[in-house]
Amino acid sequence: MTNNKQTTKDNTFYLVDLTDWVYGTIEKVEKDGKKWNDAWWDTYKTDLEGTSEDSGKKGCPKNGTKTLYKLGRIQGAKMSYDTTSSLRDVLKNHSKNGVYSLLAIDILSKQTKRISLTGLWDEVKKCFEDEFNMDGDPKPAKTNQGATTVAYKLWHLGKIEKNENE
Repeated sequence: MTNNKQTTKDNTFYLVDLTDWVYGTIEKVEKDGKKWNDAWWDTYKTDLEGTSEDSGKKGCPKNGTKTLYKLGRIQGAKMSYDTTSSLRDVLKNHSKNGVYSLLAIDILSKQTKRISLTGLWDEVKKCFEDEFNMDGDPKPAKTNQGATTVAYKLWHLGKIEKNENE
């Protein structure tokens, strides 16, 4: 994989091509048997020549993307589309960032006009608070830390698998 192609604003994330990062990671997981975290970092650092360890290892986008992958939401991946996991299951078995990513995709799938990333994050927070409103439930992050951004970009790049039953 090379980083020679022109990178546009829509597919750039932490100064690298997001599509190459996601699919490079998936390839390392599916073909090479690497663990997600190692594949994510290796793709960023080695394949895409990313220069910031903080960016390459940041948990929020990495974990949100991993959840999208594990639940079959990324086009072309070998994972089956999971329709049985509730948001509480995702929080328990995957990550809070995975919940953000799934909420973002759900919101985007229902939009009749393009929503801004800021507007999407506001909606994600509201939906998170509505879903997890019992004592002891986690509160949403104050700001978008990357999981919603990745979901937003992948959605607009046409890389999100749609549920055929919707």
